Amino acid sequence: MGHVNWDVTLRVEALPSPDGEARVHERRESCGGSAANCASVLATLDVETGVFGSVGADPQGRQSRRELVDAGVAVAGLVEADVGTARKYLAVDPDGRVMVFGDDRGNEAFTLADLPDGVLSAVEHVHVTGQRPDRAREVVRLAREHGASTSVDPGRRAGERAFEPVLAAADYLFLTADEARQVGIDPEDPTDRGDWTDESARRERVVLMKDGPDGARLRSPAGAVAHGGFDVDPRDTTGAGDAFAAGFLAAALTDWRPVPEGGLVPDGAVVERYRRALVVADACGAVTARRAGARVHLSRSEVEGFLGERA
Repeated sequence: MGHVNWDVTLRVEALPSPDGEARVHERRESCGGSAANCASVLATLDVETGVFGSVGADPQGRQSRRELVDAGVAVAGLVEADVGTARKYLAVDPDGRVMVFGDDRGNEAFTLADLPDGVLSAVEHVHVTGQRPDRAREVVRLAREHGASTSVDPGRRAGERAFEPVLAAADYLFLTADEARQVGIDPEDPTDRGDWTDESARRERVVLMKDGPDGARLRSPAGAVAHGGFDVDPRDTTGAGDAFAAGFLAAALTDWRPVPEGGLVPDGAVVERYRRALVVADACGAVTARRAGARVHLSRSEVEGFLGERA
């Protein structure tokens, strides 16, 4: 559940300073947005996936819908907004660093009334990205009532939007260090998983801290684990965090075990299962960062080959 945008990506010689100027080397357009990116990666990793969100009744909205269908994503929960498809303008420098400008338009037109009948009874997991906090909180609550696990990735504006009630109710949180600070989690304290009011959720909550090229850290009731990431030559880091989340969920919540036996992670207790999923998540983020554009297709064989080379 979350944003489905139309991305206009400019590859530039450098990210300009205020009042500066930079030469554009390449321009490309495609479907983007955190929900679309994560759903596409999950689907191409052979996880049956649908998206709840909204696009406009315009050419960009129609093309976004087609691209999601082509990736294998179910779009019954993708509704049309009468204010047009949201656009994001992204400037990407040669090191893969990104500057984002947003035009939200209709990317939060989805309401609870738009949930397909009975859909929450049929799903095993709901992943919530940037969305109106009140609607996100209600979807998380309903998903838990139906026995589904939940995860939340609030995005760059986490601290601006009062997302804490949503985070308090979720099983898994995906945050950068800056986003963690915005919502009151100390990124350097491996025991801090959020001190909010939903105590039952807090006891079980798993927090994943995304450290970009330095990998990621995970905090769980069973303990903390970390992975140092993979050394790759980044082309575009847009969408790498969404691919990270998709890789983690695909490895942690299904029977997919792509890490080579006796390789990067040993078998063992639940904390090792999380460590295994963390390695897969970092691999998905690294492979995505080597490509242009936010929304990529990752196959299981590609991820397995990437990890096999590094075992």
